Amino acid sequence: MKIAIPIATIAALLAVLASEANAVPAARFEVRLVVECARGMEAFALVSQDVTQSVEHLCVSPDVIMTQADVVKVVKAKNNHGGAVEITYGQAAQARISQATREFIGHRMAIMAGGKVISAPAILTPITGYTFYVTGSADGIDLLLRDLTNGSKPL
Repeated sequence: MKIAIPIATIAALLAVLASEANAVPAARFEVRLVVECARGMEAFALVSQDVTQSVEHLCVSPDVIMTQADVVKVVKAKNNHGGAVEITYGQAAQARISQATREFIGHRMAIMAGGKVISAPAILTPITGYTFYVTGSADGIDLLLRDLTNGSKPL
């Protein structure tokens, strides 16, 4: 038994699939470790606060420590060098952040938004709480806020 599907139905389905392909990509907030670049790895440009500085390119671990799904609250803050965001996250992310920052003191952690590294602070001490601050250029902070709030105003 053959089933006939009207051409209009197929055309409508293709139109929906095409519009989804052109939709705005999901937020890409991620926290990863900065690693030494190996052959074939993609290097990300660090969004700098100082436009007179040369661009730093960083490679990041494929292992994701935290994503937008882990974020509980986002608050925009101000500092003297651009902007800042206070990020509060849940218990599962706290365990991953705590472990990574305990094991990799002296290494850098990449804070990524929109597929760009917006901040890459050195890990000086383990992060044991449920909140951390990200500072950076106004553009980088705005990108981070858009990713974390899906374009809406931060809490």
